[in-house]
Amino acid sequence: MSQPPPTTRHRLQPADARPVRSVARLVRLGQWRSAGVALACAGLFMSAASLYSLQQYARHALAMAAHSLAFAGEPAIRFRDLEALRELAEQLAEREQLASVTVLDARGQRLLQVERPGQGAFDRLARRVAELFMPQPVRAPVLGGGLGAGDLGEVQLRSDGRVLLGDLGLLLLALLGCVAVTALVVLAVSRRLTELIVQPLGAMLELTRAVRTSRSFDRRAQATPVQELNALADDFNALLVELQRQQRRVAARHNDLRRSNESLRHASLHDALTGLPNRSHLFEHLASVFERCQRQGGQAAVLFIDVDRFKQVNDTLGHAVGDALLIELAQRLQSALRESDFVARHGGDEFLAVLFPVGDETEVRLCVDRLRAALAQPLRLDSGQTLPLSVSIGTALFPAQGTSVDELVRAADAAMYRDKVRSHGLQPLTTLQSEPASP
Repeated sequence: MSQPPPTTRHRLQPADARPVRSVARLVRLGQWRSAGVALACAGLFMSAASLYSLQQYARHALAMAAHSLAFAGEPAIRFRDLEALRELAEQLAEREQLASVTVLDARGQRLLQVERPGQGAFDRLARRVAELFMPQPVRAPVLGGGLGAGDLGEVQLRSDGRVLLGDLGLLLLALLGCVAVTALVVLAVSRRLTELIVQPLGAMLELTRAVRTSRSFDRRAQATPVQELNALADDFNALLVELQRQQRRVAARHNDLRRSNESLRHASLHDALTGLPNRSHLFEHLASVFERCQRQGGQAAVLFIDVDRFKQVNDTLGHAVGDALLIELAQRLQSALRESDFVARHGGDEFLAVLFPVGDETEVRLCVDRLRAALAQPLRLDSGQTLPLSVSIGTALFPAQGTSVDELVRAADAAMYRDKVRSHGLQPLTTLQSEPASP
């Protein structure tokens, strides 16, 4: 007997002829390229440092000019030769491209102020830049020169910012160049990594999500140019095949369990004989109705319904007739009530109906009359004989006669007992009534 050939797992092949590469190689390439981006970022930080140095250099240049004017203008300040001092200030302002030159005396009073007006938008922009980088004027004291002599005054200079703006423009161009180069590098790297790694991983992620949310076990992962991802796709497809088999078994078991749970839940909330909600279901419904009444400000009514002479029916005619009476009574109660109302078997021959919403006691009495009319017809037995039906009904309104389930049920029970005591003319259950013979 020949042996079957060994089975081999089918390996997905890339759709095109590109070589399959390892994740490690791609990571190394990404690291080298990231290093290039890091160098570009370092260039940006160097530009920031250069900007700071430029600011300090400009302040130093202004300080030197201020000290020069303070030294050269000391005699003019001492002897109050304002014309000579103005000539010196104007020459310095023109040579050093200053926006303003201010000279103060020893008491802080202004002796002289020379301002160079700006011309055009460029000068206005340059002076705004100068105010931004050097908001305070550069100061230099005018020394008295003698031993123990105090300062004769102070020189204050403000730059017009033209040189600073030009240097800032060059730095900005260099910065934009670095940003452009870095952006191109990052774009190229991201596109390549997206093509080789991110897109296949995204496709597999989408497939995983579809399998998890919609149970699409018939879908399969596609081949990728990356060796490790390709192997992962093979294993994932094999797992999907196994999950597809498990899904069929789980779905069948789930359907069986769901049917069993529905049956158990229905049995736990309904009476086995009449099919009406049982006592537990009734109290849950009452609590929910009372909560809605308190929240919306409405009213509800509880009707306590008890079958008259039910024990006599069981003792005289048997439990089968008693059960048939309860079943018929439950059906008539359901058909006589509104769709919004609720009826349940409280226990034995006792039934409770919950009327919600209700307007007043008149509406409750009309409902009671409708129930009595529905129950007035005698019960026809299988033997062809009829059994008269009679019930006692007690009512209680929420919240007028009780604000809890127990209070309202007790109030309705007491009202039912009073109705039973007031009832007269009940026929003694000695014999069954026979249907008249057909002619």
